[in-house]
Amino acid sequence: MKLIAGLGNPGIRYAGTRHNCGFLTIDQIAEKLSLDIRKNEHNNLSGTAFWHGEKILLAKPQSYMNLSGIPIYALASYYHIDVEDILIISDDLDLPPAALRIKRNGRDGGHNGWKSIINQFASTEINRIKIGVGRAPIATADYVLSRFSAEEAPYFAKTFQIAAEAALYWVENGIGPAMNKYNGMDLAIHLVEE
Repeated sequence: MKLIAGLGNPGIRYAGTRHNCGFLTIDQIAEKLSLDIRKNEHNNLSGTAFWHGEKILLAKPQSYMNLSGIPIYALASYYHIDVEDILIISDDLDLPPAALRIKRNGRDGGHNGWKSIINQFASTEINRIKIGVGRAPIATADYVLSRFSAEEAPYFAKTFQIAAEAALYWVENGIGPAMNKYNGMDLAIHLVEE
């Protein structure tokens, strides 16, 4: 079984915010698979489906961002999913807006969700899809909890679709081929300062 988890904060208050790039991508994957992800397991909203013969578990941890690792680790432990069979999708301040990068490992980069995951799994060797939100023009906490502008929204919608495709490609082909196929794409919004 492969586990694909998207990071975000639960509840209407945080719906559609920059910090919820992971949740928004999981929603895209679920739509592609015609999958309901409303089952509550170990404090995750989850659902399972098959993709090209591989069983996939989708998850949206409901612990709030800073504790994301706890429900994801609990789910992985319950289903005996090895760390190499886990893919985490998150926002990233260090990438340009709407850019997409796939990596097989890395540190937390100051991201509290990643800090929690790395602490729980005691490993930095965790597959990831990072979606750029750019550097904050305001306080970081306010920025990541803000919603996309009308100008940005269509670019991010496309990135979430491509990230969903990349996640399913990872299921079939593994992290190396997924990196080779998707990391060369230039999806970033090139916003011009007036």
